[in-house]
Amino acid sequence: MIAEKTKTIDPLEPFLLLGKNVRGAAASQLVQQVTEAPNVFVFGELLQLDGIKELENNETHSQYWRLLQLYAFGVYKEFQEKKESLPELNDAQIRKLRLLTLATLASKSKFVYYDSLKSSLGLDNLRQLEDLIIEAIYADILQGKINQKEKRLEVDFVVGRDIKPEMIETIIDTLQNWSAKCEAAMVNLDVQSSRANVNKESKAQHRKDIENNIESMKKIHRAQDMQQVLEPESSGSPVARNQKMKASSKTIMKSAMKPSMTKFFN
Repeated sequence: MIAEKTKTIDPLEPFLLLGKNVRGAAASQLVQQVTEAPNVFVFGELLQLDGIKELENNETHSQYWRLLQLYAFGVYKEFQEKKESLPELNDAQIRKLRLLTLATLASKSKFVYYDSLKSSLGLDNLRQLEDLIIEAIYADILQGKINQKEKRLEVDFVVGRDIKPEMIETIIDTLQNWSAKCEAAMVNLDVQSSRANVNKESKAQHRKDIENNIESMKKIHRAQDMQQVLEPESSGSPVARNQKMKASSKTIMKSAMKPSMTKFFN
């Protein structure tokens, strides 16, 4: 059975298509719509459109340029501080700005405590805060869980927000430094690996030398045993021959072991 493929449409795409042909009042109306849209949480591409950029220097509609900047990069507290220079927001826009602010806060810490959240989001009611967190989770803005006992949000994942153009160079520098550290770590690992291989080969050779010496001693003992059997009676008493053979064996063993033991202790 062939699985059916579905294409996910970027919720910002319809606004981008409209934004290519709007100016002035129409552009400001588009900003109003996109800041209300429930599934749009990034605005960088929209900010690059000529008709939208022109709002910045438009005396009548510049407040909508600032509004879009707020939704792209700002947080709820900035809205409270700059209300006079922004259009009036409806309930949907305020809720969305709080969701975006929650994403920013969640990106900075694994644990975000309720007191900090309520202060940053302008909420006094605990139930409203938890409802907002649940909404953010269902909207795939973040993944995590509410810990009511510890009174905190425990974050596993959060979506990224738009990046201010002036921050791009800093991010590039950070990534380049990280890349350089990774390369240095790889070089260090290669050096350690080479040393380990050399040590392994050295130990293997040492073991082989010891085994060869042991085998040599075995051959010597066998030769001595054979010599004892074949040696004539006149060569002395059995006790004398035995003592002579032991002394000779010790001398040969010391000689055979000396190179390996010297190498071992060095």
